[in-house]
Amino acid sequence: MKTFLSHSSRQKLLARELVRRLPKAFNIWLDEKDISVGENIQNSIDDAFTTDLVSFILLIEQNSVRSDWVKREISNCLALEKAFDHSILIPVVVEKNALDNIQYPEIRDRNYITCHDFSDETLDAVTQQITTAIIAAGSKRIAYYNNQAASSNSDDPDAKLSAAVRSVTFSHREDNPLLVDDLAAKLASQSIVFPSTEEMMQSIYRLQRLGMLNGIFADEDEIFLSLENVRDKMKLNLSEKKAIGKQSAKEIQRNSSIVIDTGSTAFAFCEQLSKRIKVGSLRNLDIYTTSIPAANLLIDTLNDLNLQDDTQVCRITVIGGPCRPRSQGTVPDGERLDRYLPESIDVAIIGANGIVNGAGIGMATERMIEFKREAAKRAKRPIFLMEHQKFNLKQTVTISSFDEGIEIVTGRPSDTERQIIKGIISQGAKVHEC
Repeated sequence: MKTFLSHSSRQKLLARELVRRLPKAFNIWLDEKDISVGENIQNSIDDAFTTDLVSFILLIEQNSVRSDWVKREISNCLALEKAFDHSILIPVVVEKNALDNIQYPEIRDRNYITCHDFSDETLDAVTQQITTAIIAAGSKRIAYYNNQAASSNSDDPDAKLSAAVRSVTFSHREDNPLLVDDLAAKLASQSIVFPSTEEMMQSIYRLQRLGMLNGIFADEDEIFLSLENVRDKMKLNLSEKKAIGKQSAKEIQRNSSIVIDTGSTAFAFCEQLSKRIKVGSLRNLDIYTTSIPAANLLIDTLNDLNLQDDTQVCRITVIGGPCRPRSQGTVPDGERLDRYLPESIDVAIIGANGIVNGAGIGMATERMIEFKREAAKRAKRPIFLMEHQKFNLKQTVTISSFDEGIEIVTGRPSDTERQIIKGIISQGAKVHEC
């Protein structure tokens, strides 16, 4: 995916500076960088507006609104917006009076970013706003493709089998795999029956070759989830995630600062938080997140309310860093955390995958652990969201210990899981069942 930066020759230095400051992962298209000597300029510009273009930065000043090249680029941008039915334009107003002279009324009426001078402070703020807008546009494109796939696969038997396999293997990892015979029984309970386990496994292998079971390990004896994908997780245990999201959103008060983790259950929290913002029960929130889908949802909520950039209802900061496709989130390093995450946060909403040696909550790997630990450490109330079956999953890397007074929101546990929870509470943690 890429981003197009449209500007007049007068703003060449500003365009270069923005490219320098923005994350390289955004793949910014800039004329002097992407048009080689001898190439046809018009064709090169038109060729840039392909389906992998997710956002269009427009520097608005008097020269750009008069430029025929810029007008052509704007027309290409608006055509893409129409094709995908969502906005990709990111207006950056360099000269306020130029906005009144632009010939496209649909641009004049949009929210825009102001770049009133070229100081480091202003450019830092503009870069952060552009980053948030690009992430939001990327999330909308992902949602578009997901909706397209869902509508074409709703009656597809392969899609049905893939969803069922993911559902029944969700709580099984390499150290607690699901036996193939047990898989057959679980699928049969969902009216998916095969003449033999051999034919069932042949169907599963075929789905793996088609890329429909990425992250699932399977052989003739066992099957388990080896790699998690947030889009697949969002489709699982929907009722429990909704209940967890609703309960944790109730813990948020007005005038709060909140840090939100990546993950499907944290996204369920954002859905409930969005509803409370829409009905006016929450305002003056400062939200910091590494989740691209969460940022997109909250930005859409503010747009639905027709709020301006300086709204007092909710301010959203995406903490930048390299993007993880599987989690659809960023992985900020220590420098970015110190720069964008306040030393003190009212509430941290954090995802976790299980228990570490009965003494803490944790993950299987070090990936994302720095952000989760810092979020928990800086929050007055670190709240971990966990589906009930994750109490049975053994993890190796600790985020927080139970004796640190953390809170956990979960669904309805089984009798075995309730015994584990009793031990957790005895160490000083609070557990909310919903």
